Amino acid sequence: MNLSDAELFRLQRMSECEQRLKGQGYTRIAGVDEAGRGPLAGPVVAAACILPEGALFAHLNDSKLLSPEERDTLFQQITTYPGIVFGIGIIDVMTIDKVNILQATFLAMRKAVAALSVKPDHLLIDGNQSPSIPIPTELLVEGDGRSVSIAAASILAKVTRDRMMIDLDALYPEYGFKDHKGYATPEHLKAIDLYGPSKIHRRSFEPVKLWGCPVQLQLIQSVQQNVEEVGNGKTRKSKPKGRQRKPAKQPEQQTQPQDAGKGADHRHMRNASMPKEITVGAKGESEQSLQREEFDFIGDI
Repeated sequence: MNLSDAELFRLQRMSECEQRLKGQGYTRIAGVDEAGRGPLAGPVVAAACILPEGALFAHLNDSKLLSPEERDTLFQQITTYPGIVFGIGIIDVMTIDKVNILQATFLAMRKAVAALSVKPDHLLIDGNQSPSIPIPTELLVEGDGRSVSIAAASILAKVTRDRMMIDLDALYPEYGFKDHKGYATPEHLKAIDLYGPSKIHRRSFEPVKLWGCPVQLQLIQSVQQNVEEVGNGKTRKSKPKGRQRKPAKQPEQQTQPQDAGKGADHRHMRNASMPKEITVGAKGESEQSLQREEFDFIGDI
């Protein structure tokens, strides 16, 4: 593959983590990343990928920085490149609601690593929390832009999940999953308000979890307004509703005789009641302990 000097330099910089680990004796380094932690609907997907020596792909980067066309092209190149080993882990909505999204993400990562046909001897994982896989692991915050292995995994996970959401759109066309992939866009929130949640919506996520409650409509409208304002580059400050009372003016202190202080009338100010704020965001169930899965790998290099 012909690469410009600038692109070759960029990819070499993104390969520094892998090269450092290879200098320490590791030879089967797998990048691990996920897609779909934030959406209100659909599964969470993780991928693990071991790149062979010398595998360089033009425009390989954090999947969020690429267009759908670029991701599709790279997905095809990565999955058909000789010697590349990859695995995919998918966790459904019912499990997400049962164990919470963080633990579901860890499960997806463990499944992705277990799906590799070659056992890795080191993992590079995007993020700052470990899924507790019994393999030497290094966590990299924003690793999908710092490691070629993690970047490849991020593309595999993102494209796999996007294609699943497009397929689900055929079953639930009223929600527009093919466009927003389950994220909380204004169009998606309007559809939830109109049709209610579907079977693939995450019932542990707000505002889906409050569907049917008295504050449901107010919450969905609040989320929708926040999404629209963020999309327009505006920030929203929370202000109390209603007219606020000014504090009463304190009387000036006067010098009185010693006997005059007895039985004096003391006035107490009453604090104006403030409206409670509605907190919006994904919130999972309480964490449950998960048993560590066994890892059976086929073949070693």
